[in-house]
Order: sequence, then C-alpha cells, then structure tokens
Amino acid sequence: MSAVTPEPPPSLMTPSSPPAPAAAPLAAGEPRADLLAGVPGVSLDEPSSRRARREHRPLNALAVAALILAILLSPLAALFGHIAAGQISRSKGRERGVVIAWVAVGLGYLWLVGAIIAGVVIWQVLTG
Repeated sequence: MSAVTPEPPPSLMTPSSPPAPAAAPLAAGEPRADLLAGVPGVSLDEPSSRRARREHRPLNALAVAALILAILLSPLAALFGHIAAGQISRSKGRERGVVIAWVAVGLGYLWLVGAIIAGVVIWQVLTG
C-alpha cells in the first residue's frame, strides 16, 4: 500500500494577487508615510527633528511645585495649583502641566479639609 497525499485545492496553489513590493528601508527616526498620512498636525515635508523641536512645550514649574507640596500633605498645594493653572491658561498653549496643577489643587483641598477636621478633633479633646 502506498500513501496517497491529497493535492491542495487550486485556490491555494496559485496566488490570487501579486505580492506587495518591498518598502524602501527608512533612515533611523524617519516616519513611515503610510502610517502618518492623514494624521492631523503631522507634516511629512519637514524633518522629524524639526517637528519634535517645534512641538516641545515647557512644563510649568509652579505646577510641579504644587504637586510636590500636595505629596508632602501641604494645603498650600491648592493655592499654588490654582496660580499654576491660571499661568498655563494665560500662556495659550505655550506651557504644559494643567492636569498636574489641578491634581495638586484637589489634593491641596483634601489636605486642607483633613487639617481642619484634625484641628477640630484636637480642640475637642483638649477642651472637652
């Protein structure tokens, strides 16, 4: 007895479409035009290093200071965060950090409420 191997169907034997041509190799850091075509704000005419430099915006230092104060459990984080958020909104997009500022505001108010509650409890214990 000889083993009979089944022949594959004709649709698998002949390719239905020619293979796609190989893409030309890209230099390091160059964007692929097929992936970035139609993405708003992306221009493939200028080099990627110039595009990255143009989009860099500094982080507001007061927002970072407010977040550090919030981590250190200081109610002053609310004040610093409000000032930082105002500076960022007045910069009209030239600065980053609005989320950091508002997180610091929220934590600052949380610590302020906690300090008031702790003060009331301590006052009640000492006078009561």
